[in-house]
Amino acid sequence: MTGTPQEPNDSTSARPRELRLAFVLFLVSALPTALALVPSYQSALTGLYLLLYLWFGIRATRGRQGSRIGVTIVTAVAWLLLAPVFLDAFSGTTDELYGLEYAILGLLGLAAGTYAVALLYGRNGNAYFVSR
Repeated sequence: MTGTPQEPNDSTSARPRELRLAFVLFLVSALPTALALVPSYQSALTGLYLLLYLWFGIRATRGRQGSRIGVTIVTAVAWLLLAPVFLDAFSGTTDELYGLEYAILGLLGLAAGTYAVALLYGRNGNAYFVSR
């Protein structure tokens, strides 16, 4: 069977390793951050955060510029929403809702999510978004 040879993959269209790592970090960091939000905020807000974060994160790793901006905003809002949890838990004035375990869980999730956002704006991430 004879056919036309396929063109080799263009290096500009291949997704860089940093974006694949960012995709994994978005998936890994979404649940711990959402679980840290549940005790102090309504479940509807937490569900909305989880949907927006995953939606923008997955689309951003596929090269959508607007989603890259969206996941940055959603991550910044999560830092603002969890700031009272961090302050209460790490200052020692915890009550039943703001336990240390929620603060640590949220901090780990947000650290991974923030690193994923930083990977999107890194040198290879920017080059990927510019080439698309």
